Amino acid sequence: MKVVSSGSNITYPVTKSYALKGTLLSQSMLQSFAESRDLSDLITKLKATPYSDPVSKVQQPYSGYKIELAVREHVSSLHYNLMKVYPDASVLYAYYMKYIVGDLKTVLKGKAIGRSYEEIQRYLDMHAEELIRRRDLIARAVAVASLDEVVTTFRGTEFYKVIDNAIKAYRSTQKLDVFDVYLDRALYDGILETAPRKGFGRLRPLIAVDVDSYNVLAVLRAKSWEVSQAQVRSLIVEPTFDAPKNILERMIAAATVADAIRYLTGTRYRNLVPQASENDATMISGLEEAFRRFGYQRATRPFLWDAFTESVVLGLVRLKELEARNISAIAFGVEHSLGPKAIMQKLVYAR
Repeated sequence: MKVVSSGSNITYPVTKSYALKGTLLSQSMLQSFAESRDLSDLITKLKATPYSDPVSKVQQPYSGYKIELAVREHVSSLHYNLMKVYPDASVLYAYYMKYIVGDLKTVLKGKAIGRSYEEIQRYLDMHAEELIRRRDLIARAVAVASLDEVVTTFRGTEFYKVIDNAIKAYRSTQKLDVFDVYLDRALYDGILETAPRKGFGRLRPLIAVDVDSYNVLAVLRAKSWEVSQAQVRSLIVEPTFDAPKNILERMIAAATVADAIRYLTGTRYRNLVPQASENDATMISGLEEAFRRFGYQRATRPFLWDAFTESVVLGLVRLKELEARNISAIAFGVEHSLGPKAIMQKLVYAR
C-alpha cells in the first residue's frame, strides 16, 4: 500500500526537514546519555527529547534492545509523516521499505536457526508495518513453524520470489548473511525502479552510495560463500554508479576477497578500503562500516549545498537513522556497564 501525498509542492516537507534537523541531539547530549547510571536513568533522559513518546512505552525490565526498538519506532514514524506531505513520495516510500526488510531479515534468520516464536517476537516492533497496514503479514510469518511455511505466507506478495530464492541460497550455503544480501537486493531494486518515472536528480549522491555499497558488499559476501561467478553476478543491481559494472566484474573474477577489495582503489571509494587481513569477514565488516559512515556524511551535504531540494528530506531521514543508531549503541553500552569513554568511542558522527 503506497502512501499518496496530500501535498502539491516540496516547500513544506523541505522546511519541515530543516526544522527537524535543528532537533537532532548534540554530542554533549549523547555524552550525557552515555554517563547514565543505568537504563532507567537513560530512559528518563530520553523522555526529554523527541523520542519521548515511544520511549515512554518501554516496560520494565528495561533492556538495550527494547530501547533500540523504541527509537526505531520514532524514526519510522517521522519517515512516514514526511511521505504523507511529499508531492511524489515514490523514492521515500521505496526507502521506507527498509524497515519492513529489516524485520523480514529478523524473521528469516530466526527461523533458520530455530528460534521460537517468543524469541523472534521480542526483537520485532512492527510499528513501521502498522503504519502502512502490513503488520498482519509479518505477524503470520513469525507464527509459522518453518522456513517453508514462511515462503507460503508470502505467496502473492512482492516478497515471495526474493524470500524463496534467499531460503534456497541459505540451504545451499548455510550462511545467514544470504538473507541480508537477497533482501537488500529487493530493497535497492525497488529504489532504482523509481528512476524511470522520477529520475534521481539531487538525490543521486545519496542513492549512489547506498547502491554502490550494496553491490560491492554483495559481491564480496557471495565470493566468501564460494558460489559460481554467475551466481555472484546475478546479485548486482543496476544501474551502477561510482562502483561501475566493469569494476564489479573485476572483483567477481578476483582470486580472493582481499584482491577484490583492492579494485576499489580505482574508484571514488578508495579511501574506504580497509587494511588487508587474513580474515575475509573482518575486511568485509570494516568496509561495510566505512560505507555506512560515508553515507551518513553525504546525508549532511544537501542542507549546505542543495537547499530546498528533495535531497534534504532523504538526508534528514538518514541523519535520524544515524541518531537512533547512536542511541541504541549507548543503550547497549549502559546496559553492559562499558563506561562513558568506551561508549562514546563507538558512536558515529556525520561531519
